[in-house]
Amino acid sequence: MLNVNYQYLLSPLNIRGTIFPNRVFKNTDSRTESDISVRIADRCGFPYTKDHVDQISEQEILKIPEIYAEEAFRVKKEGYQIGVVSGMTGTFLGDFISPSANHRTDRWGGSLENRMRLGLCIIEKIREAAGDGLLIEFRISGAEFISDGYTAEEGIEIAKRLDKKADILYVAAGTDPEKDVFLRNYPSMGILHGCNLRLAGGVRQNVSIPVATAGGLDDLRMMNDIIAAGKADILYSDVLTAHGDAFR
Repeated sequence: MLNVNYQYLLSPLNIRGTIFPNRVFKNTDSRTESDISVRIADRCGFPYTKDHVDQISEQEILKIPEIYAEEAFRVKKEGYQIGVVSGMTGTFLGDFISPSANHRTDRWGGSLENRMRLGLCIIEKIREAAGDGLLIEFRISGAEFISDGYTAEEGIEIAKRLDKKADILYVAAGTDPEKDVFLRNYPSMGILHGCNLRLAGGVRQNVSIPVATAGGLDDLRMMNDIIAAGKADILYSDVLTAHGDAFR
């Protein structure tokens, strides 16, 4: 039996085997009883420009983890149980991880270790501010599918560096403006169902924490089979966004 009673998640132990309605996410300051998760960066107000990674100064970078931590402390006090940190391609943090966007030559760019540095610093500061009472879901692109981006193999290496640092790893395929990549996260009816499962499954085989995914998941029977087969631990679905009350 799949756990869809998403109002009462208390620890990573009862997260595995869950289908979340996409509506559990809130980007505003108005919280209702069913909202358990919030995207922290949306509330930090980071400006986004195409070249922000290369242009931002060291001093400005060092302020970013502190800003995340302050906001994480607030959302925990507001009653949220999961704080989402998005490191997917096309986001403020994700572009630090991506070799296609990060061309820095200092300790924040170049090698994978350097490109991951900011994300790991953010997790560390959130832990210090919010403790174990706020689960951290870190979102990554399993692969970028662009010529100068990283491959699925490097996506797995990114996931390994986040293992046991975050509580949940969400794996999709980025939100790059290129149409074929964009549609993996916002699929139309013509896109392959479960289009990100291969990426999520590859990550799940190499980490110990729960792995979540989304993309073309609109059949409850198929989703049940995905979880039963161990291809992912958590699925996000617009089916439950539209019909969530029917599955409680």
